Amino acid sequence: MKYRCFIIAWLVLALSILKVHGGGITISGTVRDDANGELLIGASISAGKVSTLTNSYGFFSLTVPDSTSTVMIRHLGYQPLILDTLNQRRMPIDIRLVRSENRLAELTVIDHRLEDNSVGKFSLQMDKVRTTPALLGEADIMKVLALTPGVSAGVEGSAGLYVRGGDS
Repeated sequence: MKYRCFIIAWLVLALSILKVHGGGITISGTVRDDANGELLIGASISAGKVSTLTNSYGFFSLTVPDSTSTVMIRHLGYQPLILDTLNQRRMPIDIRLVRSENRLAELTVIDHRLEDNSVGKFSLQMDKVRTTPALLGEADIMKVLALTPGVSAGVEGSAGLYVRGGDS
C-alpha cells in the first residue's frame, strides 16, 4: 500500500514538472526607443494568452507555448511590433519601437460662468420652519438655523450662532 502511494505521488510530481517545464519557449530581452535607444518601461509583450510588462530597466522575460509563433510588443506612443518565428531568434532580443505620429485635433476650452453669484448665500424655506419642533406653540427660528449644516448654536440660552467659515 505504501509502495502504491509512493508511485502515485511520484507520477503526479513528474507530470506537473513536465507540464510546467515542457512545451514552451522562453523569450527575453529589452525594449528600447528606436530614435535614442532609451529603455521603455511598462511596454506590453503578449503572445496568445500570456503577457508581461517590461520592468524599470526595460527588460522582460516571457515563456510562450510552442504553438505560439508571433509575439506583439506595444507601448503607448509607439507603433506596435509583431515578431515572427521565435524559435529561430537568439536570446536576449533587443527590440526597438518606432514612435507613432498620432496627433490629436485642436482642443478649445470655454468657460461658462454663472450669472448668479450665490456663493455664501443661504435661504430658509418656511416649510422647514413649520416642520421643526415648536416651543410653547411657536416655531423657534434660532433652533431652525442651529439645525442647518455648517451652523452650530452657542451656549444654551444665548442667542449666539457659530457659522463655519465665519470670522465674527
